[in-house]
Amino acid sequence: QEIDEQHTSVARAMESYIKDRTGVLSASTIADYKRMPKHFAQISDMDAAEVDSKTLQSIINEMAITGLNGRTIKNRIFFLIAALNYVGIDKKYKLRFPSQIKPNLAPPEPTEFKRLLEMATDEERLTIILAGLYTLRRGEIAGLCGEDLLWDLNSIYVHTSRVQDDKKEWVRRNMPKNLNSVRVIQIDPEIMALFPHVGPKEYVISMNPNEITKHFIRLRKKACV
Repeated sequence: QEIDEQHTSVARAMESYIKDRTGVLSASTIADYKRMPKHFAQISDMDAAEVDSKTLQSIINEMAITGLNGRTIKNRIFFLIAALNYVGIDKKYKLRFPSQIKPNLAPPEPTEFKRLLEMATDEERLTIILAGLYTLRRGEIAGLCGEDLLWDLNSIYVHTSRVQDDKKEWVRRNMPKNLNSVRVIQIDPEIMALFPHVGPKEYVISMNPNEITKHFIRLRKKACV
């Protein structure tokens, strides 16, 4: 589909870009993209060709005033620039973003980790171990199904993630096949014994990713760590 950039609004540019990406990117990414246009309502009717550095900087400044962090602002602006590029607006923008504040991460100490495990339910204990010892992301943990438990090899096959689609429903999606995502992880036999025996298409962990986070936060408060 050829788009005439001389008569394309910002709203249409974003709509066209999202439509082109649908089917290529994950459902959760497309869902995020569909929420993006509302952040640029003030320029939605503006001719895409007229968007310049001053326009974008003004939006950045407005977002910063609301307290948004630099990473969130960059994600939104880079989406808009990608949409503009898609309809043929090839410009170099000179922009200033708020400085990124490095988060103060405080992972549990070994003694605190032990307390968490002692106070956790069986399912919570398994999620903590998978995240803390085997570095699985919460979506990967929630995406594990019975077919991914390789009992004879004391291993798990990590190849899916549970994500939200554009209807906000949690679905299981295959991850991109690269060395950093799809992998087989060797599990210690005593840890492997903690996995429940479920059907091939049944989730190993009943919680979705958001619920995993909520349970962990509540558990840390309960354990005072």
